[in-house]
Amino acid sequence: MVAQVIFKILIFGTFISGMSSTLVAYDVKTYKNSGSDVTGGAFYYVIYPKGNRPTSPSFSSQALSFQQDLGSGNQKWGFSGASINVLSGLSDGEYN
Repeated sequence: MVAQVIFKILIFGTFISGMSSTLVAYDVKTYKNSGSDVTGGAFYYVIYPKGNRPTSPSFSSQALSFQQDLGSGNQKWGFSGASINVLSGLSDGEYN
């Protein structure tokens, strides 16, 4: 089973060269049941020019690692201490 959280069409505003938006941490809680097992995960994201969503977007990703046993087979996975500038390499403009 794959869990998804989708932020549909968030408008982050106008980007000017030299600006940054940094992703530093993320976590997700997983719940095991009926003999299922969670062995890892990934955080996927895509940023594209406003009004120009690609039909087949190319997603960037960050691997999630085990962070904590929450008891009863439940776990927390994620990353922290990252410094991912999601605007790196983009030209000036408005983005979703």
